[in-house]
Amino acid sequence: IPGGQYGFAVAKGQNAELLAAFDEGLAELRASGEYDEILDTYLADPTASSSAGLNFFELVVDSMPALGKGLWNTLRITLVAFIIALVLGIGFGFMKISTSKILRGIASVYVAVFRGTPVLVWAFLFYFGLPQLTGVKGDIFWAGVATLALNAGAYLTEIIRGGLRAVDPGQMEAARSLGLGWGKSMQRVIVPQAVKIS
Repeated sequence: IPGGQYGFAVAKGQNAELLAAFDEGLAELRASGEYDEILDTYLADPTASSSAGLNFFELVVDSMPALGKGLWNTLRITLVAFIIALVLGIGFGFMKISTSKILRGIASVYVAVFRGTPVLVWAFLFYFGLPQLTGVKGDIFWAGVATLALNAGAYLTEIIRGGLRAVDPGQMEAARSLGLGWGKSMQRVIVPQAVKIS
């Protein structure tokens, strides 16, 4: 706190050597000018800083390198996370409409866990928790990607499942009656309609 009083306390009548050593060191610091340098470095008046007196636009221009770096990192994380989330959403979306109870169960657990837990919890887990468990230093880029990809993938799973379920069942029956297999019926009839609905 600028202008405050600072002191070094020792027990009264005790630690005479410590008090003498401290007084001697403080006198040497003041004599060499290093004491004033320390005060200027750590206790300088904050209004005298380089950004004082700048208007809003000057502050924005002064902050542009940091803002640009933050924007670039945000775009990178978002793009990579969205690509991974799309793959997860498509995979788990098809699992949700599968006839296999096991696949539906896995997809349902994934959706419930990642949609039902706050994103911040996963961010902390991936950045702080996993490095402690594995002993590998946390990487902010991959922690952000994993957090956003898994969360967005869970939401995309439900969007894709809903789109696939919204296509009239008669469309699949008609495609199958024309001799198309399940895969071709999905690829040529159901998925194109589901994409529009989704």
